[in-house]
Amino acid sequence: MYLKSTQTILLFSLLTACTEEENIKNSTSTDPTSDWTSDADDTGDTDDTGDIDDTGDTDTGDEEPADLALAGHWADNWGSYHMIDNVLWDSGWALYNITQYDNESGWIIAQNDVTNFYNPELWSKFEWTTDDDGEFYYCQSAYAEADEQAAIDASGADASDLATGCGGFGWTQMRPFASFFGSYDDSWGSQHTVSAFKWSSSGGNVHHISQYDDEAGWIIAQNDSSNVYSPDLWSKFELTADTSGALYYCQSAYAEVDEQAAIDAPGADPTDLTAGCGGFGWTALRNTLPLTGSWVDNYGGNHAIDAFGWTMDYGSFHISQADSSMGWLVAQNDSNNGYNPDLWSKFEWTTDSDGEYYYCQSAYAEVDEQAAIDAPGADATDLTAGCGGFGWSQLRPFASFFGSYDDSWGSQHTVSAFNWASSDGSTYHISQYDGDAGWIIAQNDSNNTYNPDLWSKFEIASDSAGALYYCQSAYAEANEQAAIDAPGADATDLGTGCGGFGWTGLRDSLPISGSWVDNFNGNHTISAYSWSMDYGIFYVSQSDSSMGWLVAQNGSNNDYNADLWSKFEWTTDSNGTHYYCQSAYAEADEAAAIAAPGADNTDLTSGCSGFSWSELSSAVQ
Repeated sequence: MYLKSTQTILLFSLLTACTEEENIKNSTSTDPTSDWTSDADDTGDTDDTGDIDDTGDTDTGDEEPADLALAGHWADNWGSYHMIDNVLWDSGWALYNITQYDNESGWIIAQNDVTNFYNPELWSKFEWTTDDDGEFYYCQSAYAEADEQAAIDASGADASDLATGCGGFGWTQMRPFASFFGSYDDSWGSQHTVSAFKWSSSGGNVHHISQYDDEAGWIIAQNDSSNVYSPDLWSKFELTADTSGALYYCQSAYAEVDEQAAIDAPGADPTDLTAGCGGFGWTALRNTLPLTGSWVDNYGGNHAIDAFGWTMDYGSFHISQADSSMGWLVAQNDSNNGYNPDLWSKFEWTTDSDGEYYYCQSAYAEVDEQAAIDAPGADATDLTAGCGGFGWSQLRPFASFFGSYDDSWGSQHTVSAFNWASSDGSTYHISQYDGDAGWIIAQNDSNNTYNPDLWSKFEIASDSAGALYYCQSAYAEANEQAAIDAPGADATDLGTGCGGFGWTGLRDSLPISGSWVDNFNGNHTISAYSWSMDYGIFYVSQSDSSMGWLVAQNGSNNDYNADLWSKFEWTTDSNGTHYYCQSAYAEADEAAAIAAPGADNTDLTSGCSGFSWSELSSAVQ
C-alpha cells in the first residue's frame, strides 16, 4: 500500500537509484562488508600517492557510502518507535550500534549496546523487505551472536513468509512516523489512540489505517467489522491546528464504499473550526493526561478527569493547560461550583514508591490563570502534610464492582477502592484489584474475628443474566503474594465453584435495606433479596431504587396469599422519614405485580389504596 510520506518516497529512491558504481560496490562482491563497514581500511594495491594526482578531478579514493536506506523515524505494528541512522538503531528500549549494512540485500549488522537489558555487547542481524503493496517489514534474525562475523554468518530470515519466516514468528511491519501519532482526550469526553495502523476510540470503534499524509494532515482507514456504525466501510480523518497550535480533527468521511472513495471524498474546511466539518465543529484534541479516567479517592469522592476538565462530587474545573512531565494543571472553577466559582485552581499529582497516585489541589481561589500558575506548589516529598499542611489525597481507578451490596445470606457489604467492609464487622484493606478480571487482594483487618492480619482474595463474576456474585477464594494467606498466587474460584460453576461451595449473590443495596420498626410496632428486615415482616416473607425478584419500588413473591408459608406476588413502594417526607406501602399483595405473577396501580406518594395520609402509608423507623438505635 502506498503511504503518502516523504520518508517513504526517499527510501524508495535510495533503494532504486544506485549508480552503476554503487551497484558494483554494494552488491557484486560476495563479501557482505562490501556495502559499508564502519572500520574498513583503504588497503588496496594502488596507493593514493601514485601517478594520479589526488588534488582534484580524478580522485580514485573511496567515495562516501550511500546512506542506510532504512534510516528514519518509524512506527511498528507492536506500538514501538524506531530511530535509525547509519550508525545506530534505537528501538526505544534497546540500542544497536551499526557496523555495516547492505541496502540492496536489505540487512544490517550491529553490536548490541552495553546498556541493553538483553544480550548486552553481543551481536545482531536485522533484515528488511517489502510486500507486494510496498509496505516495509523487518526481522531481527540474530540477536545474541558472539561476534560480528557470527552475526553475518547467522541464518537469514525468510522474506517469502512474512507470517512465520522470522524464526518461526512474523516479520514486524513498519511505517513512517507521523506527528499526530499519540493518545488523546477530545472535547466531548472521549479518548483516542492514533498509531500508524489504527485509530481506536473509547466508544469501541476501531479504524484500520491504510495510508496517511503527515504534512497534509489526513488518514484513510477502513472501519472495523465490529463497529456499531458503518462497519467495513471507509473513513477519512483530517487533522489541523489553530493559530495557538491546538489540535483538532474531523472525520470528514465515514461510510465510503472503498478506499478510493474515501480518498476522493470532499475534505473538511480547516479555516472554519466552528462549522467546517460537514456543518459541524471540528473536535479538539489534547494529549491524554496520566490521570485521564475515572477515579475514587480515599475519602470516597469520585473524580472524572481528562485533558479538558476535572469533575468531582463538589464541582467541575475547566482545564486551560497542563504539564504531564511536571505533574500539574491549571483550571478555571466552573461558574456553578459551590465554592469559589469562576476563580482558578491548580492541581498537582504524583506517585509514591508503589506507583499509587496522589493529588493535591494546591490552589483553589486564584483570580486568574497566571496567578494559579504562579501559586506555590505542593510538596510531593511529603504526602502526609505536603498539601498546604494537609495530606495529599490518594486516587485509585474506578472499578465497576465498587458499591454497597446486600448478599443472598442477609449480610451487607461496602466495596471501595480501599476497603471491603461487611456488616459482620469484618474489614479488608485492599492493596490491589483488577476491575476487568474481577479480583481483589486485601489484608484482613487486625480486629477481624477470623484470621486477623492475614490476606484474602475476593473474586467477582456475573451469570448470564448479569447478576453479580462473589467468592472469597482465599482468606488466610500469609502475605500479599500468597493471596495473589492462591488458586482461583471457578466462575463457570456458581453452584459449587467457590472451594466446593456456591458463590454468594450480590445485589445493590436498597435505600431501605436494614432493620426497621413501623408505626404499628411491626418489625421489618429488608434487603435486596427479601422483605421479612411479622406476618410473612417476600422474595424480591426486581427493584428500582430510583423510582422507589420492588416486586416480590410471597413466601409459600405466608398466612396470606402464599406464592402470589406483591409490590412494595417507599418514599420519604421532607424530614427524611421513611414510609412504605404494600400497594399490591395478591397478584397472579410478577408481571401483574409490576403492572399493578401504584401508590400516591404525595398523599401519605390516604395514598396507599385509601389507607395511610406506614412509617418506618430504624430498629438500630
